[in-house]
Amino acid sequence: MDAARHISELRKAGRLDEALEVAKPALAAASDDLWLNRASGWLFYELIKRDINAFEEGRISRGELIAHLDAWLRQYARGGQADCPGLLHSLMLTLVVKVDREWPRFLAFARWWDPRFLRTEDREGFKLDNGKTVASLEMRFVYAVARAISASPGEQSPDLIAWGSHLLDTTLQSHPNDQWLHYYKSKQLTDLGRASEAREHLLPVLRRQRQASWAWALFGATWKTDDPANAITCYFRALQVARKDVEVLATRVHLAELLARAERYAEAAAQVRAALECREANGYRIPQNLSQLADSDWYRRYSALPNVIREPDVSKAAEELLFGADASDLKYRLGVIDNQNKDKALAHVVFDADAGAILLYRTMKGISDLAVGTCVEVGFVNGENHPVAFRQSEKTTIPGVCGWFEGEFSQRPGQAFAFIVTHDGERIFVHPSLVGEHRSAAGDKLSCHAVIGKDKQGKPGWRAVSIEQRDAIECGSQFA
Repeated sequence: MDAARHISELRKAGRLDEALEVAKPALAAASDDLWLNRASGWLFYELIKRDINAFEEGRISRGELIAHLDAWLRQYARGGQADCPGLLHSLMLTLVVKVDREWPRFLAFARWWDPRFLRTEDREGFKLDNGKTVASLEMRFVYAVARAISASPGEQSPDLIAWGSHLLDTTLQSHPNDQWLHYYKSKQLTDLGRASEAREHLLPVLRRQRQASWAWALFGATWKTDDPANAITCYFRALQVARKDVEVLATRVHLAELLARAERYAEAAAQVRAALECREANGYRIPQNLSQLADSDWYRRYSALPNVIREPDVSKAAEELLFGADASDLKYRLGVIDNQNKDKALAHVVFDADAGAILLYRTMKGISDLAVGTCVEVGFVNGENHPVAFRQSEKTTIPGVCGWFEGEFSQRPGQAFAFIVTHDGERIFVHPSLVGEHRSAAGDKLSCHAVIGKDKQGKPGWRAVSIEQRDAIECGSQFA
């Protein structure tokens, strides 16, 4: 039996170590054998998959994983790229990007793998059964490269950094609305000291991820040199929105450093204390920058005081940074709130009969306080459909969208809903909840505030959101 067939049979039987013992001498004797390289390539794929599973389950250490990746992928690369693009090559990349953060030589492997070997299907995302979308292999590959060039740039050769930067930039050109590409580009620019450019890339991300501590932490890093006060605001905001304290361990250290420079020693000491306690509770090592802060004279002095310092509420100042002078890329659209869904914690704004937007309570602070029928301006980043801000409008009517109507109350016997019929025959739908509030009788003169919408058949029509009863009015419609 030839070696290639023997290796494949052992692999398919799950006898990977035996297959490896066959592959080693065979490859040493005939390293250019196409069939042998194919069979060995699938074997290395299975070995790497086994090692990654073992690492994720805690059965092997990070050092063991790195050593195995070095060995298997070095041997896989010796087999060349004769079958590329191909299924095995793509599957191998799928495995490796799962542990790109762990493997120091990922960037060199990524350049050798070569994005020109991406298949058509590798460039397409897919949906899971739960409705969530998984990024394509192409995008996961570029994300991993972007992480590698910014995570430890001093450990990578300049030509690898240049190659990775070029790949990130070209992918950004073809995917200009991908938030993760902008995030990684911002991180790279921040490391290079190009803070203003970094903020341009990060702002669209942060406006989507306003409850993400990591986004606020990076935004703070872009301000450290330009405006330390803004950086302090961002770091405090990162602490406010963090779900777990371990998310902001590094942020607390950066914040403590800035607070100490501003001679806000009591606040700085509170951050150092919190970082130390969290690390000790989780068994994490103490990094050098935190150790140096803990050894400072000011920390020894202020750490002995009772820990009564409360972190400030910086939500308003943080929002101003997001939607203030730097928000020239925001475009606002005028609409009216036509629904407040307390159960789902969201408001719905309608712009016309065919367009609207959902504003979540958790990201749009204050929207839950506004009554249905309130006119608001909703902000969108240029070229995107995701709402990122709102502000209440002084307007009370919008032609074709909302306004005041006057007419007679009309309700058929046995029906819970009703209509207000204007002098020119316009019929304003009145929801049963509003009917019950006013207990109007047929023919009563009413004035209502109404918004545009569609009925169950999809036809545009008006729906009352508030009603006022009048003793005597001239029937007709008013639409300022």
